[in-house]
Amino acid sequence: MVMKDSEGFDSLRSFSKSDGTVGDFHSLSHLQESGLCDLDSLPFTIRLLLEAALRKCDGFLVTREDVERIASWSPDMTPEEIPFSPSRV
Repeated sequence: MVMKDSEGFDSLRSFSKSDGTVGDFHSLSHLQESGLCDLDSLPFTIRLLLEAALRKCDGFLVTREDVERIASWSPDMTPEEIPFSPSRV
């Protein structure tokens, strides 16, 4: 499966697998380096939602604003619905 970068976040990274093939992933660390989020302050569950939104960000079902809203999560935010379609457990 070929992954595409998500709506200009430039988060898509590659790694070498043990069988010699290449895998892709979206780097949350890159979001932190670019100032979009502070991973140390996000609970693990919010990080999972952020990674899923980043992976599914297509500008239609999951928008850049959705990813930014999750990345800026804080406990005192007003609750809002966010798109979530799990693809793995």
